[in-house]
Amino acid sequence: MKVLSLVCLFLSPVAYVVDICPSAEQRGYHPMPEETFTTANALANVKSLQGYFEGKQKLDPEFILSAQIIIEGAFLRNEVELANGKTEYLPDAIKQFCNFMATKAYYVH
Repeated sequence: MKVLSLVCLFLSPVAYVVDICPSAEQRGYHPMPEETFTTANALANVKSLQGYFEGKQKLDPEFILSAQIIIEGAFLRNEVELANGKTEYLPDAIKQFCNFMATKAYYVH
């Protein structure tokens, strides 16, 4: 039983790396890959924004838009992970994330 628990523990992050949406739906200039939308990336952007508002860091205006996109995408991707195994929530969570990927997940220049 301990071995099975360890295997599940080590495989769980791998499931998070799997793409949720078909990449063909992204039809724009410089789309962001799904791997961009992680909790770690969202927290790194929040930390940069915090440094800016504390006067410790300067940021370009484009960074604010990119940070917003990354934070929103990480939130929606996390909602998919939280809904995994809950058939009443999972389809809607996937739909919201895939809609985000198709309409908002693009690099800001």
